[in-house]
Amino acid sequence: MPAKSKAQRRLMAMAMLYKRGQLDSKYASEEVKRLAKSMTDEDLEKFAKTKQKRLPKYVKGSKYRTKANKAKKEKEKDA
Repeated sequence: MPAKSKAQRRLMAMAMLYKRGQLDSKYASEEVKRLAKSMTDEDLEKFAKTKQKRLPKYVKGSKYRTKANKAKKEKEKDA
């Protein structure tokens, strides 16, 4: 299964590293821990190995997309 966006690929890569013990738990979010627990190492690797060249940053309508936009707008207000 290829990743649908760069954000998804990075998330799966972090979950894969956490599952393999290469990422300390203090750097892993609850979502990363949940993914590592619920998915097999092979599935995580398939997502993480996706080439990023033609992937969008975020998938349209994603909850991460809205968080990123809100943070960007807040920074612009403060500046």
